[in-house]
Amino acid sequence: MKTSRNILAVATVFALVAPFAASAQIYGDVNANITTSVVNASATAEFQGSSSTTRAEMRTKASSTRAANMEARQANMMQREMTTADTEITNRINSLNNLIAKVNAMAKVSSSDKASITATIQAEINAMTSLKAKVDADTGTTTLRTDLKSITGDYRVYALVEPQIAILAAADRINQIVSLMTTVETKINARIAALQSAGIDVSAFASTTADISAKLGDAGVQSSAAVSATASLTPDQGNATVAASNAAALKTGRADIKAGNADLQAVRRDMEAAIIGIRKITPRGGLHATTTASTTVNQ
Repeated sequence: MKTSRNILAVATVFALVAPFAASAQIYGDVNANITTSVVNASATAEFQGSSSTTRAEMRTKASSTRAANMEARQANMMQREMTTADTEITNRINSLNNLIAKVNAMAKVSSSDKASITATIQAEINAMTSLKAKVDADTGTTTLRTDLKSITGDYRVYALVEPQIAILAAADRINQIVSLMTTVETKINARIAALQSAGIDVSAFASTTADISAKLGDAGVQSSAAVSATASLTPDQGNATVAASNAAALKTGRADIKAGNADLQAVRRDMEAAIIGIRKITPRGGLHATTTASTTVNQ
C-alpha cells in the first residue's frame, strides 16, 4: 500500500516536471538558434566590411596607377617635344652660321653691307640660343608648346634672311661678271683701235662699244641698288607692317637683280657681235702684215 503511494508520488512529480523539461529544451534550442544567427550575421558583416575595404583599396590603387601612367605619358611627350624643339633650333642655328660664311665669302659686296646683314643673322642666332635654353628648362606642356610655336612663328628669320642672301649673292655675281666683262671690253676696244690705226674702217663698232659700256655701267648700278634696298632689313617678328615693308623691299631688290642680269645678257650679245666683226675685218696675216704692206706702198 505504502509502495503504491510512493509510485504514485513519483509519477505525479514526473508529470509536473515534464512540461518544464520540454520548455527548457525548447529554450535551449532557441538560444542555440539565436547564437548561431548572431554568429552568422557577425561573420557576414565582417565579410561585407572586408569586401568593401578591398574594393575601396582597389579603386584607390587603380586611380593611383592611372595618375602615374598619365604622368609618365606627359613626361614622355614633353621629352619628345623638347627633342624636336632642340633639333629644329640647332638646325636653324647651323643654317644661319652657314649663311654668315656665305656672306663673308662674297668678294664684290662692300664690307659695310656684309656687316649689316651678318649682324642681323647673328642677332637671330643669339635669340635662337636663348630660346633653346628656355625650352630645355620648360617644366609645363603649355609653356613648351608655346616655345615650340615661336620657333617658326616669332623667329621668322628665314622669311627674310634667305631672300636677302639670295639677292646679295646675285648682286655679288653680277659685280664679278661686270669685272670680267670690263676686262674683255678693254681688249675689244684695244683691238678696234689697232684696226683703226691700220687704216681699217671701224665705224660699225661705235654703237656696239657704246652699248657695252652703258650696259656694264647699268648692271653695276642695278646690283648696288638691290643691295641697298635689302641689306639693312630686319625680321618682322610677326609685325604685319614690317612684313609688308620687307616684302616690298625684297620685290624691289629682285627687280633690280633682274634688270642687272638683263644688262649682262645684252653685253654678252654685243661682245659676241663685236668679236665676230673684228675677225671679219682683220687681215689674214694679222694687223702686223697690213701695217708692213701699207708702209711699203707709201715708200
